[in-house]
Amino acid sequence: MARRLLAVLAAFVLIVGQAGAALASSAATGGQHGTTTSAPIDKKLLSDFGKGSQRFIVEFASKADLRAAAKQKGHAARAKAVFDALSLIAKGSQAEAIKVAQTVKSANPKSYWLTNSLVVTGDEALARKIAALKGVTSVHPQKIYPLVKPVATKTAILAAAGDPEWGVAKIGADQVWAEGITGSGIVVSSIDTGVDFTHPALVGNYRGNNHDGSFSHDYNWWDPSGSCPGEPCDNVGHGTHTMGTIAGGAGRDRSPAGARAHGHRHQGH
Repeated sequence: MARRLLAVLAAFVLIVGQAGAALASSAATGGQHGTTTSAPIDKKLLSDFGKGSQRFIVEFASKADLRAAAKQKGHAARAKAVFDALSLIAKGSQAEAIKVAQTVKSANPKSYWLTNSLVVTGDEALARKIAALKGVTSVHPQKIYPLVKPVATKTAILAAAGDPEWGVAKIGADQVWAEGITGSGIVVSSIDTGVDFTHPALVGNYRGNNHDGSFSHDYNWWDPSGSCPGEPCDNVGHGTHTMGTIAGGAGRDRSPAGARAHGHRHQGH
């Protein structure tokens, strides 16, 4: 009888031990696939949530396979293949995050297919919900780049004195012009505070200038911030200055009429 009792107790201990091990294993697995699946949220963003809702960026892991684009014939076909692939990946991987964001009235989720990222406005609760979604790799704040303070006009004029001007000679542009390379026919663009397309140093080289007194701004100007409806503008002056350096003429810059200006206004500047 004693032997039989000992056998029962041994079996009971074995079963309890196995159950305990199973529970411990389950708990460990739950920990690995529970709390650690949430994407990291930037510490500064978490701190900023104390001030109220913030505009933040959500990054996703999925990347498009662009190898098929290289097999396409012609620039337009390759560009379309790249666009289609990137757009498809962004649409698929961001769908759930957009759905969650849309439950908050003021979230205003905006998708960016080029980098497979999503910009959302919300509080910490929303950020944590999105961070916990499958495929999200990080949640962090927008980065604002401050404008460089311009040099005093008098100082700039003195520094630019000479023929060619100091800046032109410094980069050897005059030597390139001497070889007949003027940049004619090249289109350049700038992401800045905007551009005053009517500025005397730029209006002649603006791609949207029809040279008959009229202008066509379509595809020559992009304003994501909505600060300049209808036509290009610059409410700071920085963008006009830098574009003048790049493609200026008409006495302000002695470079020959060459590169044509194509302006972009960057939100937040």
